[in-house]
Amino acid sequence: MAYVITDREKLQAIWEAAKAGDWPAVYAASVDALTDPNHANQPIEGVDIAVYTWIKGAYGVNSNQGAFAHYIRDQTKLQYELRTGHVPDDWEARIQNASDNIAKNFAKTLFGVDLSSDPNAPLPDAPPSSAKVPDIHEVGLIDAGAAASEVFTDASSTGAPNYSPWAGTTLFSYLGDTSFFTEWVATNDTSAFKVEGGTYDLIAAAQVSMQMKNLSYVVETLLAGEVPTYLTTLGIGHETIRLAAEAARDFYTESYGSSVTGGGSLIPGKLDIGSAIFNDIADVLSTPNLYRVGTLHDDDFTLAFGNIAVNTGSGDDTISVPRGWQNNAGNYGWTVIDGGSGHDTVDYSSLSHGVNLKFDAQGSYGGRGVIEKNGIGLYGFKDGLYNIEAVKLTDFKDNVTFNDRVLTPANGLEVSLGKGSSEIRFEHGYTTAPGGSAPQDYLGVNLSMLSNDVPFPNSLLNIPVKQTHNIYIDDSFELGFLQASSLSIDNHLLAFGAEGSNSSFSLNYNAQTHTQDLSIFMQGESALNQHVVNIYNWDQGYFGINLEQPAIQLVGLQTVTPQELAAA
Repeated sequence: MAYVITDREKLQAIWEAAKAGDWPAVYAASVDALTDPNHANQPIEGVDIAVYTWIKGAYGVNSNQGAFAHYIRDQTKLQYELRTGHVPDDWEARIQNASDNIAKNFAKTLFGVDLSSDPNAPLPDAPPSSAKVPDIHEVGLIDAGAAASEVFTDASSTGAPNYSPWAGTTLFSYLGDTSFFTEWVATNDTSAFKVEGGTYDLIAAAQVSMQMKNLSYVVETLLAGEVPTYLTTLGIGHETIRLAAEAARDFYTESYGSSVTGGGSLIPGKLDIGSAIFNDIADVLSTPNLYRVGTLHDDDFTLAFGNIAVNTGSGDDTISVPRGWQNNAGNYGWTVIDGGSGHDTVDYSSLSHGVNLKFDAQGSYGGRGVIEKNGIGLYGFKDGLYNIEAVKLTDFKDNVTFNDRVLTPANGLEVSLGKGSSEIRFEHGYTTAPGGSAPQDYLGVNLSMLSNDVPFPNSLLNIPVKQTHNIYIDDSFELGFLQASSLSIDNHLLAFGAEGSNSSFSLNYNAQTHTQDLSIFMQGESALNQHVVNIYNWDQGYFGINLEQPAIQLVGLQTVTPQELAAA
């Protein structure tokens, strides 16, 4: 049951401070009204210790005094800067206005003003004879509303006020309420409170928490005499902190797959995002860039060694890996790279060796790409690619494997090969066709490979019968400057780009039944480097491949540029 203040004198003091706009005095008078006169710094019996602790902390934030005040202000500033890439000139005014509005709305709620119907309703003309103290969830809504309306008004991808970066989404778990974290951060869904979909807010919270773990706040807490308050929050939120950390881990695993978290097991020395956010000691000696987000605009984003979880947010982002990235271990050998919304590209062209690109169905984003980096490590170093629309591979031997039993990313994927000798495999995993229409690749070829059911599953001698596929090429297949190229089906050469010519393939090879492979060989930068596209018993699927045009093309014994070839 909520505590009710009935002391007229104390209510008068709160009301007079609010009427005068003296917001630190509002908090001070509220603390006085709720403090046991016989026990200093202890609430009256029946007063919620979480609300009492919040009021004392809000006094420090509003007057900008103490370690907790500086922590909350710095955390709010960092959340804003991560999203926008800058801090506005009026920052201090914003943060102070937000703090003042929190105090104003707390006083109004205490005096029974209904802010849900009119957020700008005035204070009463006189203090009431009694006042019901709001519970901790009501206090959280008051706190969050001011932050969203004053501070994070322009820190979202849609322009809508954003509640998720509010410091209380994590800190109210220390006061016994996890709902702000679970509903405004640890969910893929968007709402009037959570503007950004996916894990952006979760990873931003982890990045902020990691960067805020430093000894300066510890020292300031000691000097300001705030250790008892800190210990009080640990006592209040002991169970809710655990639940919030667990919710963070579960959401992260659900979003990205159990492989990136070790299947939920806790191996010594391995990091987990729940501890990063809610354990004030865990990972304090780790590098601060384990978790990283981009802005909510277009970013040219370079990964840094030590990153284990990256979400670049909304916008069309280019994510580049540095040289030596193959040895970035990540967590359990994995680095998570999430492009968020928009058209996002991951560029591996700086690597000095090839990579393998495969796909699996882990995570909640309709399939993920898996980059095997061939690094040296216990787990095998990999990148998990989520919400990525394009991948640029290396200038060395890359291997790309598509399988019709494994989902490629739901929104499609463009794979750009470099100039090395690369191979792309389209592997068939079904024994019967799942049906479907003609998929289209980015080479300009419509391929409809629908399996024909064999009348009997096995021969009379009980020997498996090889399944056949109809392959229809019903579009012009143009290779442009990739002259020394060929296309074959069942190892029978269908067409070959004559050396030194500027012609392109135009094929109509319809209604023919084949039992083996479709192979496309394309000459790379030298006669020794070929892009090889092999389709093995593939029956259907959506795939997109961009073959990068070589800067130099060998034609016979002459070396010419594509421009010179076009002018010939």
